[in-house]
Amino acid sequence: FSTTRIVDINGSTSFTSIQVAIDQSAWGDTIIVYPGIYHENLILNDKQLYLRSLFYVSNDSSYIDNTVINGSQSGPCFNIMNGHNLTIEGFKITNGYSDYIDLESGGINIMASNVQLRFNKITKNKTKTSGGGIFIKNANLDLIGNSIYENTALNGGGILGNSNVNIYFS
Repeated sequence: FSTTRIVDINGSTSFTSIQVAIDQSAWGDTIIVYPGIYHENLILNDKQLYLRSLFYVSNDSSYIDNTVINGSQSGPCFNIMNGHNLTIEGFKITNGYSDYIDLESGGINIMASNVQLRFNKITKNKTKTSGGGIFIKNANLDLIGNSIYENTALNGGGILGNSNVNIYFS
């Protein structure tokens, strides 16, 4: 029995924080995020869920630019560990930063997970190490309709895969 949770930074729903909705989600839940700039560094450990903007509901691409996960230069936008068939769809993922060895990417860190990224803009993330936009290790990644640009890193500004990685592009 999966549940759909709605996040709206303006307070019109039960959740104003994406992380709180993630923390309260169960296996197979869907989280729909309304437009806004969410200054969050999201942690998705041992989850199977669907994290989506209103782009998923309407197919209106303006929701991608208007539903922003902003790492505020205080950490990566996403840290994903042991994710099971996790989908992230329809976000602008930006302004993440990392200078840590075990959290490589400023944008999205994916470790020991199966992740599908659909129709996201991954841009202007930075790291002092590897994979400015996306770092993936011991994991599977399916990329569908994403734009990955203007990310910076010592190695692999856009994407860097390290050790037992499968990346599929659509």
